[in-house]
Amino acid sequence: HGIDSIPGDAGIFLLADFREHLDEPTWAGEDELWRRILDRANVNLTPGSACRIAVPGFLRVCHASADRDAVIEGLNRVMATLVA
Repeated sequence: HGIDSIPGDAGIFLLADFREHLDEPTWAGEDELWRRILDRANVNLTPGSACRIAVPGFLRVCHASADRDAVIEGLNRVMATLVA
C-alpha cells in the first residue's frame, strides 16, 4: 500500500509510518487519525504516542493473533479509510 514501516527485529508488530496522512503533524493529529481509522475501518492500531515514539504519525500494527488473510483485510480497510 505504499506505507513505509520500521519492522521489528523479532517482534509481533511493526511501526507503520502514517505521517503523510496526518491533518497536522502533532500528537492531536495522530490521535485524530487513530480515531478515524478505528471508527471507519474498525481496525485498532496503537498510536505511536502510546509506544513512546518520538514523532507523531507512527502507528503500531500488531499481527500476533491474526492469520495472514485477516491482517491483509485489516490493512485494506485502513487504506480504504485513508483514501476516502
